Amino acid sequence: MARRMKQGKCGDNLTWTLDNEGLLTISGEGEMKNYMDDASPFVDNTNIKKVEIAHGVTSIGDKAFLRCSALTSIEIPDSVTSIGNLAFDGCEALTSIT
Repeated sequence: MARRMKQGKCGDNLTWTLDNEGLLTISGEGEMKNYMDDASPFVDNTNIKKVEIAHGVTSIGDKAFLRCSALTSIEIPDSVTSIGNLAFDGCEALTSIT
């Protein structure tokens, strides 16, 4: 069965894709956008189970993954030098950060 993808932008030079198995991939070069309140494209998304951030991404924005309650793991490359306020607030299932 082919993977269905949802996609969008999360920074000036960053894109994201979410497949139907719950893998969210963020790729590109530079900073992720900072979000206010419920503005993140990922907020309250119970379909996101794993996040992989590609090398070249330099930051994770404020409130980026707010209340992603099904998120269990995230891979953050060493190119990320800052993580915004409340980036993982409400991610109660998050047990693995690499």
